[in-house]
Amino acid sequence: MKKEPDNTRPLAYVLFKKYGVRGALRVLVEDVLFDYYHRVDTFRPVSNKKLFHGGNIDEQNRYVPSTIASISSVMEVLQEWIALEDCEFVDLGSGKGKALIAAANWPFQHLTGIELSPQLHNTAKTNIERLDLTKKITLLQQDAAEYQFKPNEQVLFFFNPFTGQVLERCLENVTRDGITRFVAYMNPTEDEVYCKHLKKIAHRHFQPGDVEVCFYKTP
Repeated sequence: MKKEPDNTRPLAYVLFKKYGVRGALRVLVEDVLFDYYHRVDTFRPVSNKKLFHGGNIDEQNRYVPSTIASISSVMEVLQEWIALEDCEFVDLGSGKGKALIAAANWPFQHLTGIELSPQLHNTAKTNIERLDLTKKITLLQQDAAEYQFKPNEQVLFFFNPFTGQVLERCLENVTRDGITRFVAYMNPTEDEVYCKHLKKIAHRHFQPGDVEVCFYKTP
């Protein structure tokens, strides 16, 4: 049975059901307290109905943040295939900027976040400014399906942000120019769609939380 994006359950339920007590405590220390200490807002989820309106709302998933631990695990795997210092990172559906903030600890030449929601984009902008990351991170408020990738943007991250035609068009753009790119897809409910456009090269689970991530490479 195909997994469905979780657009309804409250954060506390997800934390303790998914991570268990020990894992939830780690997330609280590494992620929730990070927000409090730095006066940023990355960890609170936001319903897709509050973020998106119109005909494509069913193709946009709610905002749920990745964790620092899960992004670190993703980067360690990506290093098996590509030198991070030789390329740029793009987060498609970058939300409040959490994955970008975590990825900024790794030696990418530059990082870019693409987010459709003005609310999330503005929150991410405030977060990046407060963390003094504006020289390293570029934020764009636009439809990810319209984004044209630069040749050096070779590491792409998706935390299951959208589905349907938005996803299809975005993945078509990923492969259009023939550049070798690596894609990390967290919570891969649309794996079949990704496999239509990309070659799957790994399927991993990371702790805490048994976070599922599929990795792909352009054909």
